[in-house]
Amino acid sequence: MGMGIPVIWTVKDIDAEESHFDVSQMNQIRWTSAKDLKEKLNDHICAIIG
Repeated sequence: MGMGIPVIWTVKDIDAEESHFDVSQMNQIRWTSAKDLKEKLNDHICAIIG
């Protein structure tokens, strides 16, 4: 982030409760399976790029 490179934060849904305090406030994509992550990343990237 400090280098100006966009970061997409992802966290497995069951691990979200244990996120460290300094990243827990970031907008995170929460996922449950590889397929779910792929779909959510695709949707997120398409929404940003257009």
